[in-house]
Amino acid sequence: MSGTAIADAAGLGTIEIKAMKDHGYSTEFAVGVTAASSTLGPIIPPSLPFVIYGMMANVSIGALFLGGVIPGLFMTASMMIFVWWCARRYNMGRDQVFRWRVLGQT
Repeated sequence: MSGTAIADAAGLGTIEIKAMKDHGYSTEFAVGVTAASSTLGPIIPPSLPFVIYGMMANVSIGALFLGGVIPGLFMTASMMIFVWWCARRYNMGRDQVFRWRVLGQT
């Protein structure tokens, strides 16, 4: 994450969209998810807009970062739940099921 929505969409978007299309997601859905998730870049630290605003307004950058954590986590959880719901409802592609044991073995 770069801290700017445009850079996140442009940089990671091509990788994300290709991966979602490879797993059976429609192009429209993949682009929508990428566009929506790129808005998290300016909210979750490190955030370039927070640094610029903090310097210009003489406000604590640390306080701005802390202020972005809860909304950022809420937005992330909301987007994850929505994508999970859409994927189940419309029978979109799936990857391997996550297993804690496999993670521990790696």
